[in-house]
Amino acid sequence: MAEIGFEYISYQLGLIESFWRFVVNKYEYSVPLLIVGNTREPNILFDQSHINFNAVLVGHQVSKTVLLINQEVSTSISSTTFNDICMNNEEQSSNIFEFEFLKSSLHSAGKQDSIIVEPMSGYIPPGTKLPIQITFQANGERETNINLQCLIKHRDLPLTLNVKAQGYTIHSSLWIDCTQSNNNNNHNDKTCTATSELIELTPLWSPCIGIDLIDLINKSINRIQNDQNLINKFSELNFGKFYPGECITRKLVVYNNGKYKFDFICQFMSLKGNTSINQKNVQKHNKEQQLIDQLINGFTIDDINQSPSLIINPNSGSLLPNEKLTCTITFQLPKQLNVLGVNHLKLYNLLGICFIIRDGPIYGIKLLGSIKKQMIQFSETSIDFGSQFIMQSGLKPSIRYLYISNNDIKQELSIECITKSSKIFSYNFIPTILPKKKQQETIGSNSNILCLPIYFYPYHDQFYKETIIFEINGCSQYTIDLLGKGCELFIEPKVYPLLMMNKTKKGLTKITQVNDEDGSIHDERCINLGYLKTGQISRRFVSLINKSSAPICIHQIHLNQPQSNNNNNENKSNSIHIQFCKSISMDKQFNDFGPIKEIMTPIIIPSNGGEIMIMLSLTSNYRLPRFIEEVLCEISRVDQNHHNNDKNIIQSSKNHINTTITMNSNHRNKEEMISNLQENTNMLLPVFSIYGAVNTYDINFNTESINFGSIVRGSQLSRRLVLMNTGDYNTK
Repeated sequence: MAEIGFEYISYQLGLIESFWRFVVNKYEYSVPLLIVGNTREPNILFDQSHINFNAVLVGHQVSKTVLLINQEVSTSISSTTFNDICMNNEEQSSNIFEFEFLKSSLHSAGKQDSIIVEPMSGYIPPGTKLPIQITFQANGERETNINLQCLIKHRDLPLTLNVKAQGYTIHSSLWIDCTQSNNNNNHNDKTCTATSELIELTPLWSPCIGIDLIDLINKSINRIQNDQNLINKFSELNFGKFYPGECITRKLVVYNNGKYKFDFICQFMSLKGNTSINQKNVQKHNKEQQLIDQLINGFTIDDINQSPSLIINPNSGSLLPNEKLTCTITFQLPKQLNVLGVNHLKLYNLLGICFIIRDGPIYGIKLLGSIKKQMIQFSETSIDFGSQFIMQSGLKPSIRYLYISNNDIKQELSIECITKSSKIFSYNFIPTILPKKKQQETIGSNSNILCLPIYFYPYHDQFYKETIIFEINGCSQYTIDLLGKGCELFIEPKVYPLLMMNKTKKGLTKITQVNDEDGSIHDERCINLGYLKTGQISRRFVSLINKSSAPICIHQIHLNQPQSNNNNNENKSNSIHIQFCKSISMDKQFNDFGPIKEIMTPIIIPSNGGEIMIMLSLTSNYRLPRFIEEVLCEISRVDQNHHNNDKNIIQSSKNHINTTITMNSNHRNKEEMISNLQENTNMLLPVFSIYGAVNTYDINFNTESINFGSIVRGSQLSRRLVLMNTGDYNTK
């Protein structure tokens, strides 16, 4: 048995026939043999005939992947004797083909643009797909067309892949619209003109390449904050000087001067980086960051959401070719600046704006501006009424005065109270315009000052707090806290021993302490002045102790004088005597029965234990029946009106200051209010009662004269005369 091998090497496409004859001479045997071969190109191709990168930013690389596909089927020869042939021609037997891209086809015409192919050459097995990466970098604003050629062994013509791209650059510009109002310097000419000026900004760098705009701007802000040189290149946007609550707008105008649409985004940012933080200024840095966060994002205080002070609208979007878009920057601080935890605000080196155009330039804008000094002045930032007695009949409300002045010599100020008067703190403020301050004010002229009376009506033993909010020129707000506490009115009498003075037969004065226990009286506030005989004198001291948490002002002490049987009114008034005096010790009370110096009223008793002493005495030369009378103190609040806290404002009498008076409230009508303001009466408070009597020998006839009239001589006429004992003792 013999094996014959045939090797076929093709040099042209198509069908090839070869005729052979096998001859065996020994046996004179021959066999004809026809060998046929068919030559074709390898079945290798790209998965797509062309690649279009579309618009590519100049200087920016983009990549796409194509697949080189070998659609041949793996083949092998089963003859074991033909191994050597197979080993020498392994490529043909297994359909593994070699490929190579022509370097000359990597460039466009004139070699202005080129592509990068990976891999440039290699082998591709049958039935596989080989990824080929095509990378293009635009070098200019032009169209690029490249026919990439790939040589495949045993293939007459190379495979061709068409690559197209359009290089472009973002043509944009950003402008600040600075519109300012210019007042004419001539004061007689009050015309105002507005000038508009557009300032073009210089980019920090370009291009800013990225896909996700949010991620792009966050990375850009982080880069800026860590590079002070970039912050120094920021353009400036000045809000000028402004009042709290005043709304200021500025405009950014962005133009698309190119042929392609672009996207943009802008965001406020902090200009305070983290590079210069140390242990000494970490607290200051944290406070500044908190302020910046409140201005940009807003905040919540007392469950009320405060809007951001800085707003850009719109803050992102897209611009078509030859379009322009205006972004409005609105800056409005809270009307009450203290909610930000600051008394003054200056934006310098505090806040900025980062403006990014995707695949284009990035801009930095530094915000400038400061709070304008407010020319309105309040005499108090808070008014504390302290402890005041709970409202009772006859007790006037406590009053304080708030003075408001306009210190601006250039303009008037409108002022309005946006809070309403309550039942506790009562006031009535009418919206008004405060005239400007005169440069040379005459004495007594205070037209630029307003006086607001505020009344405090506590009804319970508790602490009260309210806030008055004033709005200036419709924008700025100022708050005045009203504080006060209601307390019970409580005066406790402290009673000293009852002393009795008697004159002996020798005319000497004898002082004795009398037991004043009376089984018929069980009230501790009912004080015994004794049961006297004619000519005796009783004296007793009582201290009034203020147990309240507020001081008390006593104007007078009143006593309802008991009636006497004698018609002499002058003697009746002298029966009971009551007066204020200095504190006297027990020893001096017993040893000295002389006259006591009276203290003049009004008298202020301090709170929480303050006291004043009262001397009570009873004497009479006439009979005084047993009596019980109340002792009443005419009292009022101790109102300390702070009229002189601010010497710069309050230098004149109220007659020359605008005064706003409350004429209505929740709990009083107009007539009652006027009555309270005009009447000078105070509250009468019963503090204790006194009782006693003056017993006398009082014997009288029932008539002062007897008239017998005419009588006959020798006759008898009688009249009856009745002797009456109207005194308190038996007589013989």
